[in-house]
Amino acid sequence: MRKASDGGSTRSSEAQEFAAPGLIQRLRRFRVRAFLRSERGQTMAIYAIAMVALLGTAAMVLDLGMFLGERRKLQNAADGAALAAARHLPASPALAETAAGEYLTANGFDPSDVDVQVVLTSSFGGEIGQFEVIVQRSNIPFLFGRALGYMFKDVEARAVAQVITSFGDEYAIFALNSDCSEAGVSISGTDGGFVGIVHSNGDLTVSGGNHTFTPAVTFGCDFTENGSGHTYGSGQVQIGDRSFPASYVYSDFSCDFTFTQPNVNLKTQAVWQDPQKTVFVDGTYCFEGNVTLVGNDLTGTVSFIAQGRVSISGSDANFTADDPSGVLIFSAYSGKQTAVDISGSGGAWTGHIAAAAGHVDVTGQSNQALMGSVIADTVSLAGNGLTITATNGNNNVNPVVRLIE
Repeated sequence: MRKASDGGSTRSSEAQEFAAPGLIQRLRRFRVRAFLRSERGQTMAIYAIAMVALLGTAAMVLDLGMFLGERRKLQNAADGAALAAARHLPASPALAETAAGEYLTANGFDPSDVDVQVVLTSSFGGEIGQFEVIVQRSNIPFLFGRALGYMFKDVEARAVAQVITSFGDEYAIFALNSDCSEAGVSISGTDGGFVGIVHSNGDLTVSGGNHTFTPAVTFGCDFTENGSGHTYGSGQVQIGDRSFPASYVYSDFSCDFTFTQPNVNLKTQAVWQDPQKTVFVDGTYCFEGNVTLVGNDLTGTVSFIAQGRVSISGSDANFTADDPSGVLIFSAYSGKQTAVDISGSGGAWTGHIAAAAGHVDVTGQSNQALMGSVIADTVSLAGNGLTITATNGNNNVNPVVRLIE
């Protein structure tokens, strides 16, 4: 009995000895599985968080791309509107604003839309040849950013365009008279703008207020300034007597209509396109004597060439030179009276006014504008908002503009 008992005890001990490693292995496997299940749970949590962050980033990138695309459209529209507007400067700021508004509307940014804000500024920075456009579209909705609390965003673009003029020997005004006892050029009134050299071989006098000269005022004798608020791009320079520039010597005009009477009232004798006598038949009108023209809202591609005196008055005339050399008005008169007398208000004139042997008197009101030059023995300018911008006067050449901001 004892042997049996001892044998059983031995087998039990041996069973325990052999069973222990299996149990340990099972425990180890259990722990590994538990660890792996724990790791998988953590990985899933991290993956879920990463996916949320990734999707949120992707959503914001898509929204950002949408807003950048809208900003690009706005900038293209602002650039084009500024360029379209500047082509009408400085002759017609009102027409420049109209052109800018029409361009924006055509490109999907109607200023009458409550979500579109437009600011149009002519004479930007005090320069008569610059135009600024600011266009903003408000309340553009986020697509995905709403989940993060972003609802709407405003997008804005801005552009400034400028009329380009190469000055060199380009003159807004040139007075040949070198007699230092009188003013070759006399400028009065207020708010005049002169783009191009203003030169007098004699004295030069500036009075009134707030005239702007770009780039320079030059003179042969003395310079006198009265009034206040005048600005000069390059100051006032005494350079002496200058020769009459060859580019402004005119001859051999080709006449389409010739008038031999000593005094012509052009309103009654010109060739008109309409019964109201406001639209000229295009051409060069030549006069052997004096010519007078009085009327409002007159238009035409014309040149007036006279051996005598020229007098034009009225409001809102819009003339463009017909002569290939860019001459709009020419007078050969050399007497004591005024050779060319222009008075009126508003309007835009393109071409040169020339009276090399006589006096030119221009009185402009309400932003009367000349794209060209005044070339004469002596010149007097007066009025409010009169502007003269030097160009080659050729009506076949479009203004050159560029973006500067």
